[in-house]
Amino acid sequence: MATLSEVLLAVNKVTQDLGITEPKVDATARLTKIVINVDDRVSARSDMVDALKASGLKQGPNSKDAKVNFGSYDFVISKIPESTFDGIQIKETSKSVIRYIFKGKKGGSGAGATETKKFECGQAVYAAIAFMKGGKITSSDFNEENIKSASSMYDIDDTIANIKTLSDEWHESCVKGANELWEKFSELKNKGVKFHRGGAEVKYIEDAFKRVKSAEKVRIDINKWSPADIYVTTKNYKHKCLDEENTLKGLNQCMMHRLIGEGQGPIMFGVSLKKITENAKLSTKNVDPKTARDHTFENFNRKGIVGADLYMKFKPNVEIQFRSFDGPKATTGFQGEVKGASANQGKVGLGSLNLILKLHDLDQVPDVRPIINRGGAARQTLESNVKELIEKTSPGFTEKKYTEVIQNKVKKGELEGFLYAMGSNYYLYKIITGISNNDKRNQVCEDLLLYASSQSVISAPYYKLE
Repeated sequence: MATLSEVLLAVNKVTQDLGITEPKVDATARLTKIVINVDDRVSARSDMVDALKASGLKQGPNSKDAKVNFGSYDFVISKIPESTFDGIQIKETSKSVIRYIFKGKKGGSGAGATETKKFECGQAVYAAIAFMKGGKITSSDFNEENIKSASSMYDIDDTIANIKTLSDEWHESCVKGANELWEKFSELKNKGVKFHRGGAEVKYIEDAFKRVKSAEKVRIDINKWSPADIYVTTKNYKHKCLDEENTLKGLNQCMMHRLIGEGQGPIMFGVSLKKITENAKLSTKNVDPKTARDHTFENFNRKGIVGADLYMKFKPNVEIQFRSFDGPKATTGFQGEVKGASANQGKVGLGSLNLILKLHDLDQVPDVRPIINRGGAARQTLESNVKELIEKTSPGFTEKKYTEVIQNKVKKGELEGFLYAMGSNYYLYKIITGISNNDKRNQVCEDLLLYASSQSVISAPYYKLE
């Protein structure tokens, strides 16, 4: 047992330069609370433990409960209600406790690029610690000793010092994520498991995608191909398959074989991360996207006559809006954006749209800019086709209203941009409505929807941790 003054004296050298509050006594609970505000809570807590032990106090095993049975020990690291980051509790008397609470100064709830990188690297390190220890962990397990012991099981492109500055909610998310990964993949512990965020392995996978993308001559963002934030590898994983593939289909099949392991369990897979606030959930994506169809193509429509867009409508209550996203005067930026609360928001660009059409042996949406710029009969035909599309899909269409729309576009200098967007939409409409087989038409349209949500025939399989 130690008095408050003895404890304060013991840790004085550690806390004198930290943001520390005056001791707050809760007489009813017989509890004295002291808050420490510091960026690097891991090191501060470790230094305090060393100072307490140097003063003759005996440390007990970590506790997962805030109500501690000290027994013959003087202090423990334990779960506390004031923070998701484990604090230090010290036995003052047989009935009273001194509690140190560690609060971070940085790392708010936002997730900009820097914070995202820090969190993703943190998840890799936390997971490595869980697999190194061989069981579920708490935030108290994120300490210098374990970080060092697990260092061969993670490869990250941020510093441990930065990870230490994560906020409570991100630390808690990393703990939950690590425990869920351990729960699902504990058998990988003895298979040389390693967690990657950045580094040589991730670069190798990304370079394989870039090479195949170039060979296929398609425009597709790497995050649409695989939104994985970390990768998990084992000693059985070899690069050979990635090196040999020259198509997206083949590359995805290679990734599939490594995710399912072909009878020997997974040997390499990506994991997409989300902040975990409740119970962690791990699910596969793109493992067999066609078995998860829950949206059926219904029709094409427009919201009026004026807009330069076309909606591909699905049941239930989801649609893709196709237009130029570079502005009303632009003759670039044609793509589709998913609308509807029941589907993940996302976009599908013209290059990816055409790749999906190609995979289904369909014609592709041409670049209409040469037609617009060339003028003459070709442009007149395009203008006629655009008018036909608007008449078929726009509520309240009249010749007068349409003429007014065109005159207004000319006045604002938006006619070329209008023809670019609606000309592209005309060809898309013609291709989709020209598919006579309903099942094939539904599948093509759903593939566009799935692509926008990173779940498609041209996207790699991965796990989602949320």
